[in-house]
Amino acid sequence: MDIQYYSDTINQYRAKETVKTTILNYLFMNATKTVKQNDLKHDLSTFPNFHKSGSIIGMKKKYYGINCFLIRVGNYIYKVTEEIYNQY
Repeated sequence: MDIQYYSDTINQYRAKETVKTTILNYLFMNATKTVKQNDLKHDLSTFPNFHKSGSIIGMKKKYYGINCFLIRVGNYIYKVTEEIYNQY
């Protein structure tokens, strides 16, 4: 086997990893909106929340599911229903 074979194999692996990372980022980060405190129409204190320094990907993987709807208001990120999410 020559160097070209190894080079091609490495490039194929990198391409697969790039596509995988892109898809994961789309799935995990797409459903998060940032809303200003003044624009709130609902009392979000009744919804589960975590601090903005927490891991969105981790919370979606372990607790909320990939398809959950998250809204960031100030220092907290709230898991809300689809109806409320669509109003913002």
